[in-house]
Amino acid sequence: MKKLTILKFAASLFLLVGVLAACVEDNKYDTPQITCNEPDVTVNATIGEVKALYAGSVVHITSDMIIEGYVVSSDEAGNFYGSLHFQDALVDPTIGFQLDTNLPDLYTKYPAGSKIVINLNGLYLGDYNGVLKVGGLFDSYGSLKVGRLSADKTSKAIYLACDENADVIPNIVSIGALNDSMINTLIKFENVEMGPASLCQTYAVGGQSKPTSVTLQDCNGDEIILSNSGFADFQADLVPAGKGTLVAVLSKYKGKYQLKIRSIQDVVMNDARCDGSTFSCEAPEANATIQDIKDVYAGDKALITEDLVVEGTVTANDVAGNLFKYIYIQDETGGLKIKIDQYSLYLRGYTLGQKVIVKAKGLKVDNYAGEIYLGGNGKYGIMEESVVYKHLFVGEENAPLEPKVLTIAGLTEEHVGLFVKFESLQFSEEGITFADKGSTDKRNTFLTDCSANGITVRTSGKATFAGTTLPTGNGAVYGIVNIFKGTFQLLLRDFADFSEMNDDKCDIYASAEMIDLSAVRAMFTGSKLSIENNVKIKAVITSDGATGNIHGQSAFAQDATGAIALRFAGTHDLEIGTEVVIALMGVDLKEYNGLLQLSNIPLGNIGATTTGTLPTPTVITLEQALSGNYESMLVTIEGVEFKDITKTFEGDNSVTDCTNELKVYVRGDATFKDSQVSVLKGAITGIMSEFNTPQMYIRDAADVVFADVYEACTPVDGGGEGEGEGSDGSATDLYISEYAEGSSSNKYIEIYNGTGAAIDLSNYQVWGANGGKGWDTNLNLTGTLADGAFLIIAADQANTEILDKATLALGYPSPVHFNGDDAIALSKKNDAGTYAIIDVIGTPDVDPGSGWEVAGVSAATKDHTIVRKTVTQGNADWAASSASEWEVKDKNDWSNLGIR
Repeated sequence: MKKLTILKFAASLFLLVGVLAACVEDNKYDTPQITCNEPDVTVNATIGEVKALYAGSVVHITSDMIIEGYVVSSDEAGNFYGSLHFQDALVDPTIGFQLDTNLPDLYTKYPAGSKIVINLNGLYLGDYNGVLKVGGLFDSYGSLKVGRLSADKTSKAIYLACDENADVIPNIVSIGALNDSMINTLIKFENVEMGPASLCQTYAVGGQSKPTSVTLQDCNGDEIILSNSGFADFQADLVPAGKGTLVAVLSKYKGKYQLKIRSIQDVVMNDARCDGSTFSCEAPEANATIQDIKDVYAGDKALITEDLVVEGTVTANDVAGNLFKYIYIQDETGGLKIKIDQYSLYLRGYTLGQKVIVKAKGLKVDNYAGEIYLGGNGKYGIMEESVVYKHLFVGEENAPLEPKVLTIAGLTEEHVGLFVKFESLQFSEEGITFADKGSTDKRNTFLTDCSANGITVRTSGKATFAGTTLPTGNGAVYGIVNIFKGTFQLLLRDFADFSEMNDDKCDIYASAEMIDLSAVRAMFTGSKLSIENNVKIKAVITSDGATGNIHGQSAFAQDATGAIALRFAGTHDLEIGTEVVIALMGVDLKEYNGLLQLSNIPLGNIGATTTGTLPTPTVITLEQALSGNYESMLVTIEGVEFKDITKTFEGDNSVTDCTNELKVYVRGDATFKDSQVSVLKGAITGIMSEFNTPQMYIRDAADVVFADVYEACTPVDGGGEGEGEGSDGSATDLYISEYAEGSSSNKYIEIYNGTGAAIDLSNYQVWGANGGKGWDTNLNLTGTLADGAFLIIAADQANTEILDKATLALGYPSPVHFNGDDAIALSKKNDAGTYAIIDVIGTPDVDPGSGWEVAGVSAATKDHTIVRKTVTQGNADWAASSASEWEVKDKNDWSNLGIR
């Protein structure tokens, strides 16, 4: 093997002299020496042949495949890191490639323009977001991926040919003409400019591991992302505002092309922009304050017409995900929310402590729920992305933030928008997270001081700390003061804002006012209420968690004035008959499916407990039970019987007095679920609950005391009858002939009798399953269905076109109040007296997302009508039925209803 030493010389005489002078004074500035290794191997493959090996999974190359190429990347300026990019020719390349490596300072070993030869034996070939590359192998969450090759293996695999370095001539292309053959090659754009959204911003935010995306556009309006590292030498430079040329290496990420420049010399944009304009990013001098901007608002959205220029410091941004498309700034007069229609604002220079100059003329000031904000003409008053560069200028200063130390009791509207610090706060809730991580919803939690003054904390499910359990201690909390309809809130920015809550909690409930349950119920006015007063209740637990018929976080409590449902933040250990004191500050009072309950009660709010005395059940009639006037109270209803005496306790049943019915639901976790219901008649004791309609919760089978003779009642649920025109008699039983999940409440199923004879419907039920949680609703059918007739069961709020043909129109809840992901079945009583499914749509214990696939149509049970093909019987196998027995029609197509 021949070895030579080649000096890397600068291009200009001036630089050469500078380098030599430096060498005389201090050897540490010597020009790097690059050692070439004339390969003793023969190139036997092309880059294209190597790429052709990839068939969808990582390939281990185990033979001497030798390829060559010309380096087009350079990590000298820090914009490239851990990857070497090369193409197959100096001019007019046909293909490019990439090798990932841990070898640092690649530019000192394989400079741009040098020829390299690579032996791929032992390396791995894989795909990363649409780009094929070679490198080493690593495990990514159980999946093998191609990543950086070790430095030692890199040096052994790559030979630097001793050919003299040459200039790589970039291909001149347009954005619209890019294709995959150009990936990892050097290209050049002419007549391009930075997009308006990127003007007056730096190439990247320094020190950020996530690259900053800058938009590059041409005069045709085509765009591409220029990706810049926060560790590049030029990251702090402003992107140019003019038009010109750009040279870069082409890449691809998640289906979209991206560019990466090697140094700032790759960008030359000094001409007027495509529209002929020129623009300077020099910030104007401040001449106003934040309060001056707020003063423009006089009760209605207002356009700022004066030349107001404000300098403020960024106090909150979206780096932790709890803010979305807005930042907060403040000066000596106050804080201000600025709404900006851009993502990742923290990567656009709006870092905490950064000075920002706001040119407010042309923007608008408005008020949302009590908070004044600055925005523009976009949706919801946001500043449009295309004008941001005209109004916001990132300053040169960045300083540590100093919060204003306040107390909750001392908050005023002047503090809204300010970065503040509260001493000695604690969360009322325990055992819950700030929010549901990943959810688009937000969650309110409650902070209090030791004097029981409280403030709401509202957290997005997109926040990086959303899944973090609330701190259990007391301490300092930081954030931005918000207001919502007169109630102060605290906006947390990241983990650091609550990291000092490490002291023991104080007892804020010792001085709480005792109130009765009738007073609690009187607080509710129809919408959710977060209780802010320091109050507490004393009541007796009437539910029995030991028997499993109530969720471990739920309970019912009663005092001399009333009763209420309780929902704790975690599983409690309150036994039936326990008299308990519960603090309510920070607890929600709300309805859940019609049942008023105290919700999200922290377990820490449970105070003194003693053995109490259960209240005597109030004796009421079934009609009174249905009135809703006894909600959450312990009652006894006499003279009733179970409607379906063939069942065990588990699931839905009803008690009836042969005039009215009341639902009794027993959970699958109940200890008595497998016991047979009584076949007699008598009194039932339980707690009146609500699930959109009144129902009874029983604590144990002993709550049912039936000793009288059972009375056969006339069916009380609607029957389905049809005259029919007769059928060919080919069907062996009833089956579901049509199903519709249309807009709003336009939902129905159609059951057809094609057996050749009338069918007694009393042996049939329709079952429903909500959201993959198993069968949870059923409908007993009654009456007779004539041969050739249809039983059409619809939601009672469907349109008249459906209701005019419907046999039954059911109120909520019912099996036909389904969504596309809710299963529905037709069942029939067998000789053993139990019901078995004879036809089904969907799977009861599976949530498919939005809907099930039918006849090759994705999510066809959502926003479609499906019509049964000619069959002779139903099919309890949904997988088989959905594949071949149905036709899928458009949403709200009822044209086949009542026709066979």
